[in-house]
Amino acid sequence: MKKTIYFLFVILSLCGIVSCTKKAPTIEYMSGTVKDMDGNPIIDVEVKSNGYTTKTDEQGSFTLEHIQNTNGRYVMNFHKKGYFPVVRSGSVSSVGLIEVVLIKENIENVSKTTTFTATNGAKVSVGNLAVDIPKNGVAYEDGTPYKGKVNVSVLYLDPTKPTFQSAMPGGDLIAQRSETNEEVPLVSYGMVNVVMKDTKGTKLQINEETKSKVTFPIPEGMAEKAPAQMPLWHFNESTGIWEECGMATKNGDVYEGEVAHFSWVNLDDPKEFVVLKGKVKDDKGNALAGVKVIIEQVYAYTNEDGEYSVRIPSETDVTVKVRKEDYLNYDNEFSILVKGQPGNTTYTQDIVLPSFPSIKGKLENSCDKNVSFPIYCQYERNGEKETTPFTLPQSNGQFAVKIPSDAQNVSVHVVIPGGEEVTQEISFTGEDFQIIGSIIVCRQDIASREEPRITIGNEVIPLKTKEFDYSGVGKEGAEIGNDDIDIKIEKYVEDSVFLNGHVTIEKYHFESTSARIEKRKIDNHVSISIVATGKAKKDENSAESDALFEGTYTVPYLYGGKCNDFSKLCWDPAIPTMRTPYWASQGLILDMPISILAYEKATTADFSNLTKITDDVDPFSMYIGYLKADDETYQKLISYLTENGFESSKDNAYCKGDIYIKVHYGKDKTIKIGESPDTFKMEVTVNTGLMKWFKNLIKRLFGFDWFS
Repeated sequence: MKKTIYFLFVILSLCGIVSCTKKAPTIEYMSGTVKDMDGNPIIDVEVKSNGYTTKTDEQGSFTLEHIQNTNGRYVMNFHKKGYFPVVRSGSVSSVGLIEVVLIKENIENVSKTTTFTATNGAKVSVGNLAVDIPKNGVAYEDGTPYKGKVNVSVLYLDPTKPTFQSAMPGGDLIAQRSETNEEVPLVSYGMVNVVMKDTKGTKLQINEETKSKVTFPIPEGMAEKAPAQMPLWHFNESTGIWEECGMATKNGDVYEGEVAHFSWVNLDDPKEFVVLKGKVKDDKGNALAGVKVIIEQVYAYTNEDGEYSVRIPSETDVTVKVRKEDYLNYDNEFSILVKGQPGNTTYTQDIVLPSFPSIKGKLENSCDKNVSFPIYCQYERNGEKETTPFTLPQSNGQFAVKIPSDAQNVSVHVVIPGGEEVTQEISFTGEDFQIIGSIIVCRQDIASREEPRITIGNEVIPLKTKEFDYSGVGKEGAEIGNDDIDIKIEKYVEDSVFLNGHVTIEKYHFESTSARIEKRKIDNHVSISIVATGKAKKDENSAESDALFEGTYTVPYLYGGKCNDFSKLCWDPAIPTMRTPYWASQGLILDMPISILAYEKATTADFSNLTKITDDVDPFSMYIGYLKADDETYQKLISYLTENGFESSKDNAYCKGDIYIKVHYGKDKTIKIGESPDTFKMEVTVNTGLMKWFKNLIKRLFGFDWFS
């Protein structure tokens, strides 16, 4: 495929970008359990990240690969019918273990589902929490007013309840201030999730012109330090971080505030960071891996060396504990109060737990060096089957799993992400047990397993690159590829992960007879996984043989329609209702999303969407070309911009804050799209957040804040 770089000069001339990138930290997989409020495992919970999905087993356990990494934070979705869904997130540098609590609908003082008519509004109460939805205050997500019946579900999380740490969205209570963009830890005074849908299940929102009043009760024991005012925060399910969305005022024993958007809303007091760390050992001095340590409103798991570390709010007392149910129901539960510490300091709190018998052994990976796989034991006690929590081996493969001394019918289970469990029966007699020899597993890392290659006969031939440098979607489908391979996707269906297509590898005379193509959004690109069969030749003089092509490639964004769900392949969320163009593409330069859209003609909706862009969105650059336009259309666009606060400057440029829009009309600029040139009568170039982008880029590349 010939490379067609048709819009790079537009972006370079605007931004003066020099190519230089640095990879973010990665996380390959996450293991954990999903439980209800009573601690019972939940079966068949859908666990999703990056478009990849798995389900929990009969113990409520799961392991999922290809975890979404957004700016160094993992993001995962948990969903099961009859329960409130939740998005969990945290640092990718954390231990790859997690516990999640899902909450059912209609639990007294916790959750409520009801109906009301949009024209009448409603007040929905859960315990002492109340949500006031005004009359005629409901609309579809695109802003269209809604007048009919509304199904609303409200979930209230009290931060003093024992399930709070595992039930809340996110997980580490990290937020971003709106004015400075700095990260801060939060002290939560309560959270509420409001979900509205019409009778067909389509999501609804608050009308843009109205706001909803939310009344939070002050939790028991937190009134003494409750300030007169406190920010409200909403949870960004795309980035996994809390963002400011308003202010609440203390009124007696409640806080009252207004929100303009329904999702998770959090009443929190922001603080400075304190690093709380320590080591967990048993009373014989052995490090304990995979132990869940609760630190007031958050929790952490110990790593293979028994170490834990979390960021907590300054000047805030916290209780550090290990619950009985998280360590074999031991006696004398560990709990200690750590007094509030000044900001930007580190505090160490070690933990000693009682000894239990250990099943000791060693893992050996015959296919790779990595042996950091979750391990657990299954056993019977008092006629019931039980399992230990996940634990992690040391870097040399040595592991120790603690179990009760009266356990019977013991088996060790090694969870291999992307593969089957390896199980070994143990003749346990109530004392420490050493497994003779190593437990052998075979698991290559993701990069090795997804390396592009073609197998011709019995010979495996690796291909050069894992990237596609061109992507486009047109009326007939999509076409992607590089110097090694061409792929044509037939009848491109945006909502489908699986697509039909055709694969050609010219060097090996390979033409696919069948091809399975999967596409998923991963981090800031699209992953295209391909398995294709056909005939091929090693060289011109070789005979034709059966061939198999396998590989996973990364490409710039394929067009994704409305960006209302991060799991979809989508454009920048600054233009949430942008209509589908007849041709589109998107690339990345230095982590700056760059889009090009092609339309037959302009519409009023396009202009309206442009004027709704705010300068607090993530940075992006977008080029829009219109084949047909007249002077009336051009003047209407200019009017829209000026009426909405954009100030004109030279060369038909319009600025508002950190938003820069440049309009060209009547230039008849020709840009090559696919194989045929198109002449645009009017072009609109949009750039926003350039200073924010540059600041974050410097911080990411060099590790410091140039502007602080």
